[in-house]
Amino acid sequence: MNPDTMFQEMLGIDLSAMRLMTAIAGISTLVLYLYRLHAIVHCMRREPNDFPSPVDRVVWCGLSGFIPLGIGAFLYHAVSSRSMWTLFYVIPFCGVTIPVGYMFMKIWPNTTNFNLNFLGI
Repeated sequence: MNPDTMFQEMLGIDLSAMRLMTAIAGISTLVLYLYRLHAIVHCMRREPNDFPSPVDRVVWCGLSGFIPLGIGAFLYHAVSSRSMWTLFYVIPFCGVTIPVGYMFMKIWPNTTNFNLNFLGI
């Protein structure tokens, strides 16, 4: 039996589509890591009088580094720098969440034998 058809029967998704979505999510994740590094460097290069207290710089760098998917870095730019929507964040974030959500909704019913017909999907 062909591994591609076996994979499709088992999980209910085409192997080439799965590879494409995994590549998009992987590249988007790398861009989000760069965004986190950009936020940390931006935070460390700001003047000390830009922060209300000396601890704020450490807190923002910690949030930017440890909250996953760059959400901490986005919060730093939204709250501290007042630059709300940066495409450097929004496009890669969608590039991770949309394929992962699609694969979850497509694979989960086949692997658990639980259909999502009541959701209208």
